Amino acid sequence: MAKKSYTENLIDIKTELIELKTISTYQENHLRNIDNHLNTLNERTDKNEKQISRNTDRIGIIIRCGAWVAAILGGGGGITAITLKLMGVF
Repeated sequence: MAKKSYTENLIDIKTELIELKTISTYQENHLRNIDNHLNTLNERTDKNEKQISRNTDRIGIIIRCGAWVAAILGGGGGITAITLKLMGVF
Protein backbone atom coordinates (compact mmCIF):
# COMPACT_ATOMS: atom_id res chain seq x y z
CA MET A 1 0.00 0.00 0.00
CA ALA A 2 1.46 3.30 -1.04
CA LYS A 3 1.36 6.13 1.41
CA LYS A 4 -0.54 9.23 0.35
CA SER A 5 1.06 12.59 0.42
CA TYR A 6 -0.10 15.32 2.76
CA THR A 7 -1.73 17.16 -0.17
CA GLU A 8 -3.59 14.03 -1.31
CA ASN A 9 -4.91 13.48 2.21
CA LEU A 10 -6.11 17.09 2.37
CA ILE A 11 -7.84 16.71 -1.00
CA ASP A 12 -9.55 13.51 0.21
CA ILE A 13 -10.68 15.23 3.42
CA LYS A 14 -11.97 18.22 1.45
CA THR A 15 -13.91 15.90 -0.87
CA GLU A 16 -15.48 14.11 2.10
CA LEU A 17 -16.44 17.41 3.72
CA ILE A 18 -18.09 18.61 0.51
CA GLU A 19 -20.09 15.37 0.31
CA LEU A 20 -21.14 15.71 3.95
CA LYS A 21 -22.20 19.31 3.38
CA THR A 22 -24.27 18.23 0.37
CA ILE A 23 -25.95 15.51 2.41
CA SER A 24 -26.59 18.00 5.22
CA THR A 25 -28.19 20.43 2.76
CA TYR A 26 -30.48 17.68 1.44
CA GLN A 27 -31.47 16.75 5.00
CA GLU A 28 -32.22 20.37 5.89
CA ASN A 29 -34.40 20.77 2.80
CA HIS A 30 -36.20 17.53 3.57
CA LEU A 31 -36.85 18.56 7.17
CA ARG A 32 -38.08 21.98 6.00
CA ASN A 33 -40.52 20.28 3.62
CA ILE A 34 -41.78 18.00 6.40
CA ASP A 35 -42.24 21.02 8.67
CA ASN A 36 -44.24 22.85 5.99
CA HIS A 37 -46.48 19.81 5.46
CA LEU A 38 -47.08 19.44 9.20
CA ASN A 39 -47.97 23.14 9.48
CA THR A 40 -50.45 22.74 6.63
CA LEU A 41 -52.03 19.73 8.35
CA ASN A 42 -52.26 21.62 11.65
CA GLU A 43 -53.99 24.55 9.93
CA ARG A 44 -56.49 22.19 8.29
CA THR A 45 -57.11 20.42 11.61
CA ASP A 46 -57.75 23.72 13.41
CA LYS A 47 -60.12 24.84 10.65
CA ASN A 48 -62.03 21.54 10.78
CA GLU A 49 -62.24 21.59 14.58
CA LYS A 50 -63.80 25.07 14.45
CA GLN A 51 -66.33 23.93 11.84
CA ILE A 52 -67.20 20.82 13.87
CA SER A 53 -67.68 22.92 17.02
CA ARG A 54 -69.89 25.40 15.19
CA ASN A 55 -71.97 22.61 13.64
CA THR A 56 -72.33 20.87 17.01
CA ASP A 57 -73.65 24.10 18.53
CA ARG A 58 -76.12 24.54 15.68
CA ILE A 59 -77.33 20.95 15.94
CA GLY A 60 -77.85 21.41 19.69
CA ILE A 61 -79.93 24.52 19.10
CA ILE A 62 -82.03 22.73 16.48
CA ILE A 63 -82.65 19.78 18.84
CA ARG A 64 -83.65 22.06 21.72
CA CYS A 65 -86.03 24.05 19.49
CA GLY A 66 -87.49 20.83 18.14
CA ALA A 67 -88.02 19.58 21.68
CA TRP A 68 -89.93 22.74 22.59
CA VAL A 69 -92.10 22.45 19.49
CA ALA A 70 -92.75 18.78 20.28
CA ALA A 71 -93.67 19.71 23.84
CA ILE A 72 -96.12 22.36 22.71
CA LEU A 73 -97.68 20.29 19.93
CA GLY A 74 -97.76 17.12 21.99
CA GLY A 75 -101.05 18.04 23.58
CA GLY A 76 -99.95 17.33 27.13
CA GLY A 77 -97.44 20.14 27.00
CA GLY A 78 -96.41 19.98 30.65
CA ILE A 79 -95.95 16.21 30.76
CA THR A 80 -94.12 16.17 27.44
CA ALA A 81 -91.82 18.98 28.56
CA ILE A 82 -91.04 17.16 31.81
CA THR A 83 -90.37 13.93 29.93
CA LEU A 84 -88.05 15.67 27.48
CA LYS A 85 -86.30 17.44 30.38
CA LEU A 86 -85.75 14.09 32.11
CA MET A 87 -84.38 12.67 28.87
CA GLY A 88 -81.84 15.50 28.83
CA VAL A 89 -83.03 17.00 25.56
CA PHE A 90 -83.29 20.47 27.09
